[in-house]
Amino acid sequence: MNTLSTRGARLKGIPRVLHKRARQALKERDLDEFFGYADSMLSMWLLHRNTEWFRRNGLYEKALLTAWTNQKFMEWRGASMKAMLASCDRKKLLAACDPLPDGETLTVYRGVPPKNEVRGVSWTLDPAVARWFASPTGTVYATDVKKSDIYAYMDASAREGEKEVLLVLAASHPVRVFEAPPVAEREQTQ
Repeated sequence: MNTLSTRGARLKGIPRVLHKRARQALKERDLDEFFGYADSMLSMWLLHRNTEWFRRNGLYEKALLTAWTNQKFMEWRGASMKAMLASCDRKKLLAACDPLPDGETLTVYRGVPPKNEVRGVSWTLDPAVARWFASPTGTVYATDVKKSDIYAYMDASAREGEKEVLLVLAASHPVRVFEAPPVAEREQTQ
């Protein structure tokens, strides 16, 4: 495999002392290494700054998944992440992620703290993971999706076994409450 030219790659966000190593990681298509040189809070921002470079080199889908799993706090959610997923080549995105689980229809769960987005892009196959994200006063939602609805799946190889499923649900797609905190706890958070 040929090494890539790093011309046009934007390294702001990576400490200057690590620029040479970051460029080498890009040349070798080692995206885990590249994003690892930046603060994990900047992964999605770094992806955004380098969208054109990644697209030009056929690495955008892999870079999106790598940045997403590297990012520790998700400010890149909602409309931004939905647009990024929609702009991907779905075949490349699915090739870059873990193999989808068996079954044509899967039940996925989403833990939502109070006042957060129910129809976000990040879901899980594990209700226990959704409970953790919901926090004690949040709600766990569930929905059934076809494999063809899934943009990407990250199993134990990323995010410590979250079994994360990335989706963009239509507004009409049914979502149900799987678990909700007692009424008294919900009232205290409102």
